[in-house]
Amino acid sequence: MYWLEISAVGISTEAIVERVTEELQRLSGGARSSSGLSDGGARRFGVGAAWTRPMTTPEKAEAHLLCRIQEVLERGERQLALGTSETPIAAKGNRDAIGSGYPIGKLASPVPLFESNAKVSEVANLFDANPNVQGVIIVKDSRPVGVIMRDRLYQQLAGQFGHALYASRSVERVMDRDPLIVEEYTPVERVSQLAMSRDESRLYDIVVMVKDGIVMGAATIRGILECMTALRTEEARIANPLTGLPGNSGIEAELSRRIANREPFSVVYADLDYFKWFNDCFGFARGDELIRYLAELMVGEFANSDSRQFFVGHIGGDDFIGVVDPPSAEGVCERLIRAFDGGVHRYYGGADISVVENRQGQKVEQDGVTLSLSLLQCDGTGEMNLEDISVSAARLKKRAKSIKGSVYVAGEWKNSQPREK
Repeated sequence: MYWLEISAVGISTEAIVERVTEELQRLSGGARSSSGLSDGGARRFGVGAAWTRPMTTPEKAEAHLLCRIQEVLERGERQLALGTSETPIAAKGNRDAIGSGYPIGKLASPVPLFESNAKVSEVANLFDANPNVQGVIIVKDSRPVGVIMRDRLYQQLAGQFGHALYASRSVERVMDRDPLIVEEYTPVERVSQLAMSRDESRLYDIVVMVKDGIVMGAATIRGILECMTALRTEEARIANPLTGLPGNSGIEAELSRRIANREPFSVVYADLDYFKWFNDCFGFARGDELIRYLAELMVGEFANSDSRQFFVGHIGGDDFIGVVDPPSAEGVCERLIRAFDGGVHRYYGGADISVVENRQGQKVEQDGVTLSLSLLQCDGTGEMNLEDISVSAARLKKRAKSIKGSVYVAGEWKNSQPREK
């Protein structure tokens, strides 16, 4: 990835993007497709723009901008050609594959709350009596409006007239009115990025968590970073070595969490058709590339959905599982099929494919590998377990594989019963 800084004075975003794109096209000999990506040969690129307002120092502005760029990359990398790169997919398009399944709400700890009309002296007395309390949340009608951190309050009161000036005043006079407030379902990794992009003077402030706007607790930076370390360690332990995506134990943990939440979710089971033929014809190394290509596409399409949370796991071989919110599920399947069919031909080494072989060695008229998807919509009610999901998704996948070409077959688990749509 390359990025450059351009003054916004006298030039529009569109003009900047167009100029950069034209130069990249000239250097690569490619032409940008309608998706905004180059489709010229092996060199593919995407161009985007982001704006930032300078903060206290240029370094902070750079960190803030890079955070935004990383967020866009995680949602947009899905269309980039995989080529022969050996970089784990989990470290590219799906860095928060496990973090996305671990909401910040699980780190919520009780924090003292004060109404916005409370006196500064009340907060100071609490800090004096409780040396382990680092910060408090100021609320109005149970909704957070600010925070007060111990160290900053003591600094304000330490001056010659500080206590006399502030002690009897409302906490609104000294509170930070722009704390980091996140919904309890926000992925831990995303919260970590937001917290570390704050100004240095507020870097270690508590992070306020809310549920439907109501305070449910807070987390410290230390707690968030310790959680991220544990998640990364676990991610490395259970990841599939080929794709870097969570393996079976990670998939089971994610599905169990979704079932326990008793909220609607959708499961997408992906499988390649005629993959054995492909391996026999083009070799296992090229087969690995094709598996990684599918993994890359799945991560990108799921990340680019409107789903509040997403998950992509690698069962093994050419089998994958994705979990997404129901409103986004069918769109994800449709885009995934279009993207796969549009790019798989690159892995045939220029060969014109019109016939393949099935697992029984029989010739089949087919222009190469296709993608079969099963989509199981779960309403979150009634009794359901991992075996129910596995059996129902596998049944739908079998139906999809019986249909020629890349397709998805949808079904639903409703009122404790599976049903094909």
